[in-house]
Amino acid sequence: MAANFADKTALEAHTVNLAAELRGTGVTVNAYRPGGVDTAMQAWIRDQDPGRIGAALHERFNRNYAEGALITPEHSAAVLLAHLAGDHTGAVWDVSTEPGGA
Repeated sequence: MAANFADKTALEAHTVNLAAELRGTGVTVNAYRPGGVDTAMQAWIRDQDPGRIGAALHERFNRNYAEGALITPEHSAAVLLAHLAGDHTGAVWDVSTEPGGA
């Protein structure tokens, strides 16, 4: 989990730096964090035996689903497309970030 966090943090820092390097060229660079999306992989993990994948992981995936914490792939895509309609660069967008904001 820590390695995944470090990877995402590095990618976001690289996004901001690359956007600064490319400013004025017409190329935009942004990152998108959709959060939890209810994909086929999510459903597969929820359906697994807790002993096979680990009780904590199984419980977390099922809890997120039961609490409605996951968004649909269609919602994620719509939010991303709305962001892409702008000309911002160097932004890190969350699914909850309003398009047009940085």
